[in-house]
Amino acid sequence: MGSNFSDTVLAEENVPNVPAPGIWHDWLSNCDVEAEENEMVIDLPEYEARVLVFRE
Repeated sequence: MGSNFSDTVLAEENVPNVPAPGIWHDWLSNCDVEAEENEMVIDLPEYEARVLVFRE
């Protein structure tokens, strides 16, 4: 899960220490995000959160 409690968009935010490489599903926006080498890049709009569930 990632969250942004500011009024600034966090575009292409690097998320380190992802537990497993592969495809993660963003449960709230219904899209997939790929993690490579235990990192992923996501966009976090202002005052929003992402719930990511490992798929494969």
